[in-house]
Amino acid sequence: MLSQEASAVVASFSQQPGVTREHLDNFNRVLNDSPELTRQINEAVQKKVLKGFAPLSDPHAGGIYDPRDQEIHLPLAALANDSNGKHAAAGDLTLQPQNYLN
Repeated sequence: MLSQEASAVVASFSQQPGVTREHLDNFNRVLNDSPELTRQINEAVQKKVLKGFAPLSDPHAGGIYDPRDQEIHLPLAALANDSNGKHAAAGDLTLQPQNYLN
């Protein structure tokens, strides 16, 4: 479960340009399906190395951390439903918050 502070960081993703309710719902599903990712995000937020999430224009990247703005940039295509209505799965995104905790 996300901490209150981490929940606010995730919720702020919805305010980013181009992010839809579908993107946010699918991102929350990914987090709910991955307790380890949730734990790492909680830790990164608690250690003040993660302040937000933002859209990523490169659809081939799984996620990129920008240390300047302390944001993880996510490809919106990976958070959109496909033509069959299937949503993103935890394995569809490649995020490694532990890489920027050190």
